Amino acid sequence: MSAEDASGGAAPRPAPERAAAAANAAATAESRFQEGLKFDYGEGVVKDDAEAVRLCRLAAAQGHAAAQCTLGFLFGEGRGVAKDDAEAVPLYRLAAAQGHAVAQCNLGVMFVEGQGVAMDDAEAVRLYRLAAAQGNSKAQSNLGVMFEYGRGVGQDDEEAVRLYRLATAQGHADAQCILGAIFEEGRVVAKDDAEAVRLYRLAAAQGHAGGQLNLGSMFEYGLGVAKKRAEAIRLYRLAAAQGLAQATAALNRLRA
Repeated sequence: MSAEDASGGAAPRPAPERAAAAANAAATAESRFQEGLKFDYGEGVVKDDAEAVRLCRLAAAQGHAAAQCTLGFLFGEGRGVAKDDAEAVPLYRLAAAQGHAVAQCNLGVMFVEGQGVAMDDAEAVRLYRLAAAQGNSKAQSNLGVMFEYGRGVGQDDEEAVRLYRLATAQGHADAQCILGAIFEEGRVVAKDDAEAVRLYRLAAAQGHAGGQLNLGSMFEYGLGVAKKRAEAIRLYRLAAAQGLAQATAALNRLRA
């Protein structure tokens, strides 16, 4: 029989024993999460989204923030489980409350788009700020958009550019494309077509359809780079293959 304290309940375990138990639980949660990732990505095992969900559920139930975030993502995408934004949101909340930057950013997106939760730009900004402060490039780029368009925060082009620069330095394709457009148009910064081309190239090299389209336009009209119709067509084709209607229209124009 276990020992009992004066109140009749089981006596608490000594601190070292409690610490060891907590460490074992954390190790188990991490192990389950890592195993779930293997099934999610098909690394060393046959890809199995349902098994990834099962393992992430176990780890998430133990309070593992990354597992909670990943499980939220799987619910949001409908991978291995029926798509359910309302289920994704509380999972992101749990992870975000633990300071998980990706969860904070993803939850911000849910608030911007009104997925599984009422639209709330101010709350999205709050969450993006938390993630951006941790260096999350997607959050930096998304927060830049909020400042650029004055959504949930006062409109501030200079702050938007600062954030786009931070995200661009980490290789974020959306930010590279947006910042390229800012240099092309000469908004906030001095107009610089050559810098716009450089940024569009970086985004296009990552398969970013907008970057491919904009770089194609620079080649078509000889802005910041020598005019090359064949290169413009090649880039427009890449963007059109991703479903970008503007790229298809550009191709049709050049073929006319």
